[in-house]
Amino acid sequence: MYYRFDDCIDNGLDLQGNLEKYYGFHISNIRPADRGSYGETWLVNTLEGNFFVKVHFLKSILEDYRNSLIILDYLQRQAIEFIHTVILTIDGKLWCKYKGGVMAVFSYISGQHCNRGVVPCKEICKLLSGLYKIPVEGRLMETFSNTFDKSFETLQKVRNIPSLIKYVPTIEKYFNMLDEVAKICFNGSLKKGIKHGDIGNNMIFHDDRFFVVDWDTAKIAHPERDLWYVVRSCEELELAKNELEKNGVGVSISINRMIYYALQSYFTHLWNHIVAIEGTTDEREKRRLVNYIRRYFFNGFFNDQIVFFTNINSQSD
Repeated sequence: MYYRFDDCIDNGLDLQGNLEKYYGFHISNIRPADRGSYGETWLVNTLEGNFFVKVHFLKSILEDYRNSLIILDYLQRQAIEFIHTVILTIDGKLWCKYKGGVMAVFSYISGQHCNRGVVPCKEICKLLSGLYKIPVEGRLMETFSNTFDKSFETLQKVRNIPSLIKYVPTIEKYFNMLDEVAKICFNGSLKKGIKHGDIGNNMIFHDDRFFVVDWDTAKIAHPERDLWYVVRSCEELELAKNELEKNGVGVSISINRMIYYALQSYFTHLWNHIVAIEGTTDEREKRRLVNYIRRYFFNGFFNDQIVFFTNINSQSD
């Protein structure tokens, strides 16, 4: 779902003009940045420094994107050192409108882009420990702790896409499973805090340090919202518990909440891809998105993680 910068010029999307107008940049070069799963991303070289620019046009993501900028700005003010920072507009805002979408500018962290396949679970949990110890003010807690739940609507949409109809039984099973675990794994006394939501795929290794980027899905939630993605074996489950405790974060990790957040992420990402299919008239792009959905949501990582935690749960019964 990227735009190439040349395509943006052809379509009259004057990115450079917008950056000069709202940020006062003196731009020497703009080129596409191959980072992120949603949105359009660019590396912008200016006299003021190098910046990472991300624009979201997909309407189902815009509110989450704006909210994540507020959370990231809050972390910035808490002196968290392993994040990229939001650059304010000339008039002090975290983002600006751009051709019906939302544009934000961040500090650019060069280095090697890493995913969960190469970053040890222990290293990720060290970073999460620093994040989880950040106190969350009341207003932030109230505003951003609402859970995105489009599971039923996602099920209905898949039923209307002929090329995905054979996967309806799987989605129905996950829909029922989500309802079951939601009823048994939450109560009002559980402690929430800021969670990244997709940390495993969004780390940069630079100057012998790891940085966490792409906070688009950041929310106020429970630790399992991050940990379901990070933990991929029983050994890593114990390692994660021990590492968090060693770094001053004593939390009770629930397998049911792991399943809950895995399913929530499953339906959230699937919803966004289906909305993207509905929003394009390009048949080639539709086929590409359908193939991605088949591969990623029904034959890959999501299924593996849901099955893994479900098996742990059944063994403990």
